[in-house]
Amino acid sequence: MRTFTRRGDRWFVQVFKRGVRKSKSFDTKAAAQVWARRLEAELDAGEAGGHVASRETVGALIERYVREVKPAKRWGRTKDDSLALLRTELGSLTPKELTPQQVIAYAQKRAKSGAGPVTVGMELTYLGGVLRIARAVWRLDVANPVPDAREALKLLGMVGKSRSRDRVATEAEIAKVKLAWRSEVPVAVIDFALETTMRLGEICRIAWADLDGDTILVRDRKHPREKLGNNQRVPLLGGAPAILAGLERREARVWPYPEDTVGAAWQRACKRAKVVDVRFHDLRHTGITRLFQRGFSIEQVALVSGHRDWAMLKRYTHVTAKDLLRREAASAAASG
Repeated sequence: MRTFTRRGDRWFVQVFKRGVRKSKSFDTKAAAQVWARRLEAELDAGEAGGHVASRETVGALIERYVREVKPAKRWGRTKDDSLALLRTELGSLTPKELTPQQVIAYAQKRAKSGAGPVTVGMELTYLGGVLRIARAVWRLDVANPVPDAREALKLLGMVGKSRSRDRVATEAEIAKVKLAWRSEVPVAVIDFALETTMRLGEICRIAWADLDGDTILVRDRKHPREKLGNNQRVPLLGGAPAILAGLERREARVWPYPEDTVGAAWQRACKRAKVVDVRFHDLRHTGITRLFQRGFSIEQVALVSGHRDWAMLKRYTHVTAKDLLRREAASAAASG
């Protein structure tokens, strides 16, 4: 079907055929008619680049996204779980029914269930990605209400970026947690985390086969774009080699325990030891701070920690600044 409308000195033509809707303005009606006939012929031949009206539900789009995009892009369990939740909560809607208000309602429900602004924001990013692929790659006529919803949710404080923690565990706190440790996981995992600055997920993934002398291959290091396959060989400094030498090689993995098991053991030990507001991930921050205290440069610390952006390491140097002042005071006292 085609329609022609006079708008001032120009002719506006709209063509709707085979689920594709396109429009354009021309100086004359004759030119508009020629363009309309050509477009209809292209649509009949299947050559037009317009968008096809989508009859699929949001759930079907998410399933197709996982089926077609994941093999090429690859991602981890967190995104899989988020997409599954989005499919459960919003999957019955059609793209036309998915309005900014529907997205906001989803975010509000997630917030009531305990999800924080960072988690909600991440899930909306995944939903927006599905809709962008549907429009740009699959050529489906779907709108993306996520940006409008996100702006409103920002004003409500329901989406946001994660806040960096500056918590450093003290020697006394670490000692108390070790004494309170009651788990099948060897307590040496605490010192290993401090020496290597690895994240818990990285620790639980490393295998004995990844060990090569005093270096080890850390698989799937966190990265803003490369979620999987971002492997890095890092040096084992300090007491890390001795810790590994003291472990029994029972399985392929060095630490053959789920992340949740190790994390729960840490939390229970902290509770017994009455150590407050120290997370297992804070051991990474503590380990990085110790490397700076030992005199390593930013580029050397980055090789161990896996930071691609050296600027991210600046927040770890605040303790080093205090140490420099103490060293200067001690040096002045000694020379005086």
